[in-house]
Amino acid sequence: MGFKKLALAAAVAAAPMSALALEPMQDEALSSVTGQDGISMSITTNVTTDLFIEDTDGHAAIGTAGANAGFIAVQGVNINGQIDIDIDAASAAGTNGVGGALVIGIDLPNLTLSNLNIGVSGSDATNGERVAVDGLARVTAAKAGTITNVVSLGDITLNNLGMDIQLGPDAANFLSLSGAIGDIVITNFTLNDSSAAGGGSLFADNVLIGGMDLTGTTASITPTGLSLSIATAGGSDIALMGVGMGTAGTNPIGNVYITGLNLNGTTVSISGH
Repeated sequence: MGFKKLALAAAVAAAPMSALALEPMQDEALSSVTGQDGISMSITTNVTTDLFIEDTDGHAAIGTAGANAGFIAVQGVNINGQIDIDIDAASAAGTNGVGGALVIGIDLPNLTLSNLNIGVSGSDATNGERVAVDGLARVTAAKAGTITNVVSLGDITLNNLGMDIQLGPDAANFLSLSGAIGDIVITNFTLNDSSAAGGGSLFADNVLIGGMDLTGTTASITPTGLSLSIATAGGSDIALMGVGMGTAGTNPIGNVYITGLNLNGTTVSISGH
């Protein structure tokens, strides 16, 4: 009997809560409710990688044999920072089975690329060779041999860079940039002349690019390659500190300043050949 009374008391206590759960929300309560479709991701990254680009048809101007393949080697890249990604789908038509676009929004609050070295090496690839396993074997052989660095960068820091990548028939552009990057800082820049007639470097202790706002810059991949349309709000200032030529780090000429640089309306096309 006592157990029945306990069960009855529990049911009576729960009844108001059950009724409350079924009551419709009033306008005041609904006004504070928000929602967001799509997918959001936040990534804190610490990536180390090497990138090799193999030009299999070479260039006839190099050496007496000419037209032999070669590697562009980007080595020792370390990427640190935060990447925020939003993925959405939308359409201009708003009709089933028509149009549509995939929109990927990427925000880089702070990102640093460290120890970036760009070098070159030969390759024994034949013109147009496309066998992946053989290509990776050539990369391994290049790493085991000699890769000559032609450009060295200490750190590159990017702040507050935003971009939208759009794919689909309703996309206006493949890539759209927004917002000011803040200051881009490059430390320990060297451009090395390793040719038979050279042996010295063009160097700078650090490079500062300030005031760059790329809002409105767009890119599209056309049948002939990548087309980049640059928009800049205002002008950028560039400071190259400790610039010199010769043996890197010794006897610099001084400092070089470029002010009010405006690239608005500049277009860049990139394609293979």
